[in-house]
Amino acid sequence: MTTQNTTIFPDKVETLCKCNGAEMSTLLSCLKWMEANTNEVVLSGIRRKQIAKECGIKYNTVLSSVGGLLKSNLLIREGFNTYIVNPELFFKGSERQRGKLINKHNARS
Repeated sequence: MTTQNTTIFPDKVETLCKCNGAEMSTLLSCLKWMEANTNEVVLSGIRRKQIAKECGIKYNTVLSSVGGLLKSNLLIREGFNTYIVNPELFFKGSERQRGKLINKHNARS
């Protein structure tokens, strides 16, 4: 099994600076569960409980953190319990796939 690293792109790092501690913890935990080449993360109830436990925060705090991450466009809602970590800031996979995902996201905006 090959492990892919997640790359951080600092061009929009100022968005991260506006996150509170719980939002940052939730986002960093999402990176652990993020799928390669799609940045997709499924935040089911069980996964949210795992995040709460890992981060030492309450389940409801994870819920409100996800809301804050959506407002700041660090997470993008893809479907029910399915989100995309904004590829302009983080990406796990090839640069080509990152470009495709950014274009897809920009076309929706």
